[in-house]
Amino acid sequence: MKPETSTRTLEHSIHQMVEIAVRALSPGVNDPYTAISCIDNLTSTMCYLTTVKFPSKYRYNEDGDLRVIADALTYEGMLDAAFNQIRQFASGSPSVVIRLLEALITIHEFTHRPYYKRAVKIHAKMVLNMASDSFDEHNDFIDVKKRSQLIFGDGSDQ
Repeated sequence: MKPETSTRTLEHSIHQMVEIAVRALSPGVNDPYTAISCIDNLTSTMCYLTTVKFPSKYRYNEDGDLRVIADALTYEGMLDAAFNQIRQFASGSPSVVIRLLEALITIHEFTHRPYYKRAVKIHAKMVLNMASDSFDEHNDFIDVKKRSQLIFGDGSDQ
């Protein structure tokens, strides 16, 4: 299997997992345990993807001339696909939001690439902002804020 095919398959799997999580978070279903299981699965996938070399979006001919700029998959795009919708639908569900932040902490610790770490920090910041705006219980937000320090450290990156 070509590397592009395998990353496209992973992208499809990510979208399917996100769909399950989002449906589980819908008001009619309200099943945070399924959403949390999906987040755990996505965490494993995103950790694996930190080890994958994504193909360049630039395509050259045999003379070395740039011929095409393709729509290539990126780690940042996969991270967005994995967590944006879940974060948006998890508003007001502290257990899911906390697991989402734990997922980002795990990915942040797993990767050694600075640009991947930056992408994870962007997502962690969005989770922190959402928690600040949507949690009814202040102690739940304090818990999220404390956990976020595992990504942000002294707070200078927030």
